[in-house]
Amino acid sequence: MTLPKIETGDTFEHVPCMPGHFETPTTPNHCICCGQEYYYRGPTCICRHVERWYQDEAQNVACEIHFREKVKDGVFRT
Repeated sequence: MTLPKIETGDTFEHVPCMPGHFETPTTPNHCICCGQEYYYRGPTCICRHVERWYQDEAQNVACEIHFREKVKDGVFRT
């Protein structure tokens, strides 16, 4: 039996956050910026509450918080 995917639809101060889909309530999802694993209705990374996101030509993604660090480390190219 396959359960439907669950869309979180979370908001933070009435602003939509980074979307996330879970196969079931017990399967993890991963942040597209920092890679942190999180579960449905569980604690999430700080990235989920950031409004501005950046994407480079190689389709790497960085939130506003981790942007400078990733550029400095050469992971994200501007």
